Amino acid sequence: MSDDRYRFLFETSADAIIVGDPDGTIREVNPAACRLFGYQAHELIGRNGRELTAPEWLAIADQRAERKLRGLEEVSVYESVVIDRVGTRIAIEVRSTPIRRDGEVVALHAVMRDMTERNRVETALRESEERFRLAFESAPIGIALIAVPEGRWLRVNSALCELLRYEQSELVGMSFRDLTHADDLEADLARADAMQRGELGPYEVEKRYLRKDGSVMWTQVNASLVFGANGEPIYSIAQFQDITERKRAELLAAQARRRNAESGPLTPREREVLALLAEGLTSADAAAQLGLSAETIETHVRRALRKLGARSRTHAVALALRLELLETPATAVG
Repeated sequence: MSDDRYRFLFETSADAIIVGDPDGTIREVNPAACRLFGYQAHELIGRNGRELTAPEWLAIADQRAERKLRGLEEVSVYESVVIDRVGTRIAIEVRSTPIRRDGEVVALHAVMRDMTERNRVETALRESEERFRLAFESAPIGIALIAVPEGRWLRVNSALCELLRYEQSELVGMSFRDLTHADDLEADLARADAMQRGELGPYEVEKRYLRKDGSVMWTQVNASLVFGANGEPIYSIAQFQDITERKRAELLAAQARRRNAESGPLTPREREVLALLAEGLTSADAAAQLGLSAETIETHVRRALRKLGARSRTHAVALALRLELLETPATAVG
């Protein structure tokens, strides 16, 4: 019964099995071995297994066989490369054991597994990981991999370090909680919890971070979860863009609107004067074009600056354009 079970496994195994004499002469092969090498069974039997091994791997195969023949090794598992009938090199994993009779090694039993597909998958995975690493490290925006649910930064790129003004070694291990502005933390934690519960998908939000020097940086954050094979989230990935200047401009524009509302709107003449300045005209040029005195032009400019809360003529024009009080000029202020 034992022989019958072995014969069944031998014939049906998906792995190639070769039984050979101590000198390497092949005595028995299974169907999978015939498929691996592209030979019929009668073409393999009687050949020496060394003929099927890639030359640069012969020394390893000989060494493994010798150790078993001398009783120094009972089972050996190692990688090798064989060559099939048409000359194709095939990476394999070999599991070799001695067959003894009365304590003497009379044959070697080798199970060979074709590693081509596994190696292809591993190579593709390495290439994918390398592409991700290059994209991660060279991205012009900040990127972080964040542990869930703790919120620790597992990995950060150079761009994020530059944005927050920390060294990479300082940021890794810190939590986003440590650097989130206090006024934004509660809402940020609520979003993170909702995303981990599956109630919130990838999201985009504007929030404030604290740089190492204590300054506040407004960021646009895009965050999403990365799931493992079991469907559980393994980490989140977040992208960070510095929008501090945009938020500052929005704040100034809002302040200008309030001042404009408090001081009264720009008069048509004040808008007309600012529009001419936006086209690059001097006060004298504007006075000549409107048929007004230079002093009157200056009066309109001062009133417009006060209403807009502007620091200069250029600033006043910029604010008026942002507030859509003027049409966009063909040329900018010089």
